[in-house]
Amino acid sequence: MSKVIFLRGLPGSGKSEWAKYYLDARPKGTTVLSFDDTLKEYDPVTYDNDYTTAFHKNYKEVTNLLMSRLIALVAADEDVVVDSLNLDYEQVCGMATTLGTLRYVYDVRLINFF
Repeated sequence: MSKVIFLRGLPGSGKSEWAKYYLDARPKGTTVLSFDDTLKEYDPVTYDNDYTTAFHKNYKEVTNLLMSRLIALVAADEDVVVDSLNLDYEQVCGMATTLGTLRYVYDVRLINFF
């Protein structure tokens, strides 16, 4: 059964650094999913030229892609850290509710960085 931790916060608040240290301290079987990395993969040209435009242009598609990857990882019994500056509280709650219906997720947490 999987644990999912959502990280939210302002740029530079320490989310990615926290995820890195958490990953280093965990045994194998933990994956970090980054909204920014997924956005860059989805639309690299726009991302490199103008992050804000890439974000607004692709937000829904990237969020759906991130969620599908998240579900696949927990189905494979991976623990997951979701590093996301851009998910608002309602979206995290919606994702957590979806994950809560899956029989292979036992723990969903949200950590806010300030």
